[in-house]
Amino acid sequence: MAPEQAYQNSIKNHNFISDPIQEQAVQLTQKLYHKLLSEERNTLSNRHEDNFYSYISHFIHSKLSSANHKPTIKGLYFWGEVGRGKTWIADNLFKALPFVNKRRIHFHPFMQEVHQQLKNLHKTPDPLPIIAKQMAQQSRVLCLDEFHVHDITDAMLLAGLLKALFSEGVILIATSNVSPDNLYKNGLQRDNFLPAIELIKNYLHIFELTNKTDYRTLYLEKEGYYLNALNEKSDDLLLQYFLQTSHYAPVQSQSIEINKRPIQVVAISKMVNKYAQSIIWFEFDELCNTHRSNSDYQFIAQQYSHIIMAHVYPMNEQKNNIAKRFMHLIDALYDHQCSLKISAAVEPEALYHGRRLKIPFQRTVSRLKEMRGILYRGKKS
Repeated sequence: MAPEQAYQNSIKNHNFISDPIQEQAVQLTQKLYHKLLSEERNTLSNRHEDNFYSYISHFIHSKLSSANHKPTIKGLYFWGEVGRGKTWIADNLFKALPFVNKRRIHFHPFMQEVHQQLKNLHKTPDPLPIIAKQMAQQSRVLCLDEFHVHDITDAMLLAGLLKALFSEGVILIATSNVSPDNLYKNGLQRDNFLPAIELIKNYLHIFELTNKTDYRTLYLEKEGYYLNALNEKSDDLLLQYFLQTSHYAPVQSQSIEINKRPIQVVAISKMVNKYAQSIIWFEFDELCNTHRSNSDYQFIAQQYSHIIMAHVYPMNEQKNNIAKRFMHLIDALYDHQCSLKISAAVEPEALYHGRRLKIPFQRTVSRLKEMRGILYRGKKS
């Protein structure tokens, strides 16, 4: 289903509200969709063309275009406040593309992969072009969600990485809460990051979703699975939820292994029949105040449809590492449409009081609010 068709279908069949700013963004995705389809057809035609000289001419033209760094097809950079539809619109484009050489991933785990590849190529003098070439072979279109730079090592790498990716012809689609000019704002050695901003502005069409409505909160139900009290009542509610979801499996604390590392759980139950769903119950500190990685959270989200997280407390600047893990965990659970039940000391808006992660944490707040209602209705069984 093409992006415009998917958007209209949501308005017609799912009671979504037509929004003129979103419609402009959808039109941009529709144009990019047609350009990519046209290029794909031309590429397939060239592969079957018997005229050798025509193939050579096409090859030389492609190389010259890369060498001059002039984008033949521009990607997209959607930015704006949380809940404006950036990720949803980009996802509709991504799903519509009918070829396999495409990839969608959050920015943070993407950069983790880059750092790991750099370690593997530590003896190579200029590893970024090699990494970019490998990525280009796998993904003609790369969709990076939550493009927000706050790590100096990421910032120092991005100009070289983006230049190499664009030279390989990769089309980038990105969503962010901030404009390109405000990426890594006030960061250390920011002058070294400025070329990355220029590359983004040169190779991507920049579009701000300026609509004032937070659509995530608009469709929520009042009842939810976020308990903003840490007391016996909230503990009892979590217990009732576990027993009902697991069809009264035993509640027994135990240690399990995730990615070859132990982690303590309050209770756990795998799906055994249509009445008993897969569910796992963690203490917040065990999940986010220990050395866990994004791959751990991805594993949990893939293996369990229902997750309980108890005793979430507010975080400040001194607890940034805990807050980062919490953000990555919520992203993983959200992307896999897991049902999440939380007991927390405060409402989502009051969970983080620091400065450094203030902007990216807004996305986590918005997703917690959405999971409170939409995922409560059960997208995943």
